Amino acid sequence: MRVHLGGWQRLGIVASVLWAISAGVVAREADLRRAEGAMNFAYRVCSENADAEHDYDFSKCQKESEKTNEAFLQHSWASAALVVLAPLPLFWLLAYQLAGIWRWVRRGFIPAPHSSNARRSKDGWR
Repeated sequence: MRVHLGGWQRLGIVASVLWAISAGVVAREADLRRAEGAMNFAYRVCSENADAEHDYDFSKCQKESEKTNEAFLQHSWASAALVVLAPLPLFWLLAYQLAGIWRWVRRGFIPAPHSSNARRSKDGWR
């Protein structure tokens, strides 16, 4: 069974795929930047505390910063998937609503049939 897709539907599918790829990359990159910032902050705080205590073994600071990085990236893929997939049904619904409104407005510009071509019904002219 072949499904016939119109041009606008095909365009919508292409736009959806492009959205999924680009939004996923942007969401993941944002998570990576946030995690890197938190990791750097954790390392800086730990190293300043170690320096104040004259403890110059920064390996524990490295471990602490790596834990912070892992904690920030723990649900990164799930949040990226949510950012990608949640808006798609809304986009499609909006597109179909706009198409329906467009058709409705276009029908308003179609001239009414002439009275000679109109058929008589029980309630009046149609």
